[in-house]
Amino acid sequence: MIEPHTQLHEIFNALNAKMPHLLKGMDPLGMGANAITVANEHTVRKILFSPKDEETKNRQALLEQEVRAMRAFQNHRIEDVEVPVLLTEPETINHEDFIAFYDMTRLHGKSFSYAPAIHESPTHHQKAYQSAGELLAHFHKGAEGLDLGKSIGTGGWHGYEVAAVPELGEAINKSLAAADIFLKQNLKAGNAHGDVNMGNILFRGEKTTGLIDFSFSGHAHNIYTDMWTLPRDFQDDFMEGYERIAGGQLKDVVDATKLSIWVSGYNEQRNPADYRALAEKNIKEILIRLEPSLRP
Repeated sequence: MIEPHTQLHEIFNALNAKMPHLLKGMDPLGMGANAITVANEHTVRKILFSPKDEETKNRQALLEQEVRAMRAFQNHRIEDVEVPVLLTEPETINHEDFIAFYDMTRLHGKSFSYAPAIHESPTHHQKAYQSAGELLAHFHKGAEGLDLGKSIGTGGWHGYEVAAVPELGEAINKSLAAADIFLKQNLKAGNAHGDVNMGNILFRGEKTTGLIDFSFSGHAHNIYTDMWTLPRDFQDDFMEGYERIAGGQLKDVVDATKLSIWVSGYNEQRNPADYRALAEKNIKEILIRLEPSLRP
C-alpha cells in the first residue's frame, strides 16, 4: 500500500488532476528515476518523465528498448520465467512533466530490496539470492535467439575486455593482461536483462517467478555483466543458483567481468576522485581473488 504522503502519491494526484482519463481505474504502484508506474489487477501502465537535462535525454531510448523487448515476449514463452508482455504501443502525452506511456501485463509478486543487510535474516536472503540466480540462468537460456536489439547495459562499460591502467604499475598491469585473456576465453555473448537487482526480481513466497524492467535489455557482448551489481555478500549464493541451471564454474568469470567494468570506470577519469579510489580498491581485491585462475 502506498503511504499517503510519498512523492509517488503526490505526483499521482497532480497528474490525476490534469489527466484523469490517463489514470482511470489505476492505483499508484511504483516510481523510478525515469518513470512512475500505475496499475490495476491485470495491467501496469508506465508513464515516462520528460527529459530535463543531459542525463535524462536517454529516456526515449530506454522506452524504445523496453517496448522492443516486450514485443519479442509476446510470441515467445521463456520457461520458468514470467516476463511482462506489451499490451499497448507507446502514446505521447501533452504534459510538461511526462512524455509518453504504454501498458504491459502485470506480474504478481513482491521484490526484495537491492542490497539487504547481511545481519537481517541472512539465511533467508541467501536462499532468495540462490533462487534469483536460477531465475536469471533460465532467462539467459530462454531468451537465446530473440531479437531484443543491442543492450544499453552499463553504458559504455561492456565488460568484455580488461584494459591496462598505467597508473597502477607494472605488476598490476601484468595481472590485468592475464585477466583480459581469461575473460575473453570464458565470456558468453547473448541477450542480457541489463539491470539485474533484487528490485527487478519478483517472488511469490520463497520462489522467484518473474523479471521486470527491461529498459536496459538486449544483446550483450558478455551476459555476465548481468551480475555486475550483485552485492558481494550474496554473490556466491546467486552464482550457486545460476550454476545449478547453467552449469560450469562461473564465479571467476563474473569476477573478471566486474574487473573489466571497474577498470573502465577508473580509466574514464570523468568520475570523482572518491570513485576512482573505490575502483582501485576493487581492482586490487578482484585480482587477488582471481590470482589462482590467472596462473600460467
